[in-house]
Amino acid sequence: MKNTHANQEWFVPTNTGLKGLSVGQSNWRDSTNNHSIAKLTSHLTFWNEMNLKSFKGENMADFGVDNELTFNINNEKDWKRAVIRLNSIQTEWENAIEEAPLKKIE
Repeated sequence: MKNTHANQEWFVPTNTGLKGLSVGQSNWRDSTNNHSIAKLTSHLTFWNEMNLKSFKGENMADFGVDNELTFNINNEKDWKRAVIRLNSIQTEWENAIEEAPLKKIE
């Protein structure tokens, strides 16, 4: 978890990859159907949060989502919030794993 969040090992972690990106840079796309960084950040945030809730034993009975709706484009204010939110969720994941008994992790 720390390698995907803040520790640089064999790939760039999200904290490094998103640091200093402007909203324009985050929403940029090439000429293919690839997602922008903003859309991927939104998608990662959503699924990391949902999986964290499940890991923590929160009720997921009403969970239902159209995966395509998890890819959002941001304005400047939303982009700054999105980066903060992903960082927060990744930190929560690290803490949850550190505190969890080995049986739960397995």
